[in-house]
Amino acid sequence: MALVLIGIIALVLFWFKGRVEEESESLHRKIAIASERVWEVIFSRKFFVLLKTFFLDIILQRKLLQESVRRWFLHSLIYSSILLRFSLGLFTLVVFNLWPRTPLAMALIDKNYPFVAFVNDLLGLLILVGVCWAAASRFITKPRHVVSEFQDNVALLILGTLTVLGFIVEGARIVMSHVPEATAHYSFVGFSISLLFSRFGFHWEALYELLWYAHALVGALFIAYLPFGKMKHIITTPLNLLISGEN
Repeated sequence: MALVLIGIIALVLFWFKGRVEEESESLHRKIAIASERVWEVIFSRKFFVLLKTFFLDIILQRKLLQESVRRWFLHSLIYSSILLRFSLGLFTLVVFNLWPRTPLAMALIDKNYPFVAFVNDLLGLLILVGVCWAAASRFITKPRHVVSEFQDNVALLILGTLTVLGFIVEGARIVMSHVPEATAHYSFVGFSISLLFSRFGFHWEALYELLWYAHALVGALFIAYLPFGKMKHIITTPLNLLISGEN
């Protein structure tokens, strides 16, 4: 999180190197002018234009869809799945902190609850399919519009490793916890992996801890890399679309 904060500050400082209205020298004055414009937009009718832009161009990726249905579908496999996973996690955090003992909160934090188990595995699988498709486009099919850059490869490697480790950790957890098959099968990918793992007599309690920390470290790397690598467009693109939506 410290690296993310440093990266975001660096991005903001880079943005403010340009001219803000008539101001081109004072950073303090640029920030003040930008802040004033943001508040003016939020408390005006333009706010609803921003909401429309946010929903159509950021959530639904309208502009990318207009350019290419294939590229939109590939991008959505990764982007929309990450967004939904994040939204579910955020919703779980809010519900559990506000109503910690309610049935809904207990269900959301239960990895074996059918809805949670199925959605997590489905979205993880869609991310993995998207990563494999993107990798194939860069290294095998190589269409003209695809340019394989080092930062793209690093982003795909981190995201693919994170997803694969997540499924491996899930499979190990199911074996270690002796989750009944009637419950475990909702985690259809993790359950399939657990069937393979059950054939090996490993000390799963110790191995699960190592796998969990490996997954957590790659997850931290993914977050820390966001403002520095190619994936920084997750931060910058929404801001650019919202700014253009103001006009």
